[in-house]
Amino acid sequence: GDGVSSHFFDLLWKKDMLKGIPSGAAGIRIPDTVLFRFNSPNAWYFTSVDGTIKRKNTSKLNPDKIFEEFQKKSSPSGIVACYIQDAAVRCRQLDGEREDDGSTQIEYFDLESLREFLFERRDRPD
Repeated sequence: GDGVSSHFFDLLWKKDMLKGIPSGAAGIRIPDTVLFRFNSPNAWYFTSVDGTIKRKNTSKLNPDKIFEEFQKKSSPSGIVACYIQDAAVRCRQLDGEREDDGSTQIEYFDLESLREFLFERRDRPD
């Protein structure tokens, strides 16, 4: 999502790259996580089969590849992905000042709504 700390995921990835210690050994596993910046995919992190945190090549940061991968991972509920947006990104105007309302917005996607989000929606909240 937008506003999610990219530094956190980057730190997990770099720790595994530099030290060669699998995050899985420390109990840290993450689902496929695509970070957006300015309405576009910016980074894609995941836990590999050996338990390390990896980052996909930028050639895979496109709607076609994202949809292809996420459609393989449908849950029994039909949810294939969610979009999390931090309140620091989504501020409301009050008395001419920006105010952080302290909330987080989460959207859950089935295949059809993920397709719409990736290929048709141009007004992803920044």
